[in-house]
Amino acid sequence: MVRDAQEIQPGSAIEHGAPWKSASLQILNGVVSFCGRKPLGAIGAVILIIMVLMAVFAPVLATFPPKEVHVTTKYAAPGAEAPNGKTYWLGSDQLGRDTWSRLVYGA
Repeated sequence: MVRDAQEIQPGSAIEHGAPWKSASLQILNGVVSFCGRKPLGAIGAVILIIMVLMAVFAPVLATFPPKEVHVTTKYAAPGAEAPNGKTYWLGSDQLGRDTWSRLVYGA
């Protein structure tokens, strides 16, 4: 795509051979203006992004497999230690399954 000399502003990113800089600044300005106009929408977008990242990185974030049962640690309190030395960050349920791992995999 060739631009006429009159379209290129002196000192612009295009003149210096980096058209991606102006495009990225436009995107950033659009995001900032969206956050200013619709703050609840921005909060919702952040929550959605966090949930998607949790789902993608679930095997890394989870401390146990989500269906692993430890009968000896039923209803463990948050922070309790499992038989294998790991910690139940959010406690365990009636079957001894780790609540944090089930929450992360459920995202």
